[in-house]
Amino acid sequence: MRSIAFLSHKGGVGKTSIALNTAVLLSAQGKNVCLIDHDFFGPSLSTFIKPQVKWLNEYLLGEVKIENVLQDLSHDWNLPAKLIIGFANPTSEAVQEIIRIDQKSSIKMLQNLVKLKKTLEMKPYNMDYFIIDSSPGTGYTTVNAMLVTDVNIFLVKVSNADIIGSSEMIAGLTKQLKNKVLLIANQVPFDSIDTKEKQDELGSLIMKNFVEKIEDIHYIGAIPTDGELQLAEFSTALETLRGNPPKRIIHVLERPQHVFSQTIRIFLPKILDQIT
Repeated sequence: MRSIAFLSHKGGVGKTSIALNTAVLLSAQGKNVCLIDHDFFGPSLSTFIKPQVKWLNEYLLGEVKIENVLQDLSHDWNLPAKLIIGFANPTSEAVQEIIRIDQKSSIKMLQNLVKLKKTLEMKPYNMDYFIIDSSPGTGYTTVNAMLVTDVNIFLVKVSNADIIGSSEMIAGLTKQLKNKVLLIANQVPFDSIDTKEKQDELGSLIMKNFVEKIEDIHYIGAIPTDGELQLAEFSTALETLRGNPPKRIIHVLERPQHVFSQTIRIFLPKILDQIT
């Protein structure tokens, strides 16, 4: 089983959306995938799918069994292989509990995360990929996610605050954790990268801020955003404000021809090449 963690310096960079779309695409290609929401400070995976299981927090804290926190979505989405999801509890009480966790409990969470990974490799799960959508920042949940995964994918936005903050964060983390790091720029205006020349220039400019500080880092590319994607996100949020259940678009399923979906398809082989 191969394992990937999606991480970021701060929230709001599209980490959960990219992690979920990647997991769905792998399952659509016949791979068994488990995706867990390990972002306990700002969980958002449950805004895409309504959970029908116990919270992942409860398992990691030793309160429930593994099988009680894993939800199989493959039949719901007509996928040819398994897609199992584990959800973090989004309530304020659960977030506060995680914030106040002591060192002993954080070690226990790491031990149970390792146990979860080992269990997913065996029957009846037989997972091919284990994907973690982790918390932003450098807290223990980020470190735990990095400790149990083969490759760490950091999402950045092209802003001074995020580029500089991300480079310092990754440099600090990789001094102790010698993980392979991949870098993806997200939410880049489509017109800014609509030619190969523009894409190459952006990649070179971004990497100048990272290569001097980080020994093993690879730039995958930039994921574009456009007016259509922004309008779709706004429209679904507006429907929720009007009293409808929360819903977000899984683009590789619902809009496979959109540039976002097409870019995820292009990037996936590049990511997998770095794991083998």
